[in-house]
Amino acid sequence: MPVKPGKYIHFKGKEYEVIGTAAHSETLEEMVVYRALYGDGGLWVRPAAMWNEVVEHNGRQVKQFTHEDEYAAEPAKPIVGVHNSSPLHLFSGFRVQSLETLLSDENP
Repeated sequence: MPVKPGKYIHFKGKEYEVIGTAAHSETLEEMVVYRALYGDGGLWVRPAAMWNEVVEHNGRQVKQFTHEDEYAAEPAKPIVGVHNSSPLHLFSGFRVQSLETLLSDENP
């Protein structure tokens, strides 16, 4: 699947911007040229095949990187069991995979 330019969200939550694609000078393998949208905004390359991989995360198969258009197209899921008087009801319009993930130390 071709990789289109734009903002992507990594399955661990950090954001990246795809600048475009390039061919490896020796192998002609398609590479994705991207920058981190955090920290020093470093410039990186990764094989397109790896960019499009599906990985297992918390027991689920998820895309390694999801384009912002696809991410926004997914309907928001309310947090089950959160009462409207709880401060957490403010998050009901956002796509939250799980409260456990949101509050974990591994969440960026």
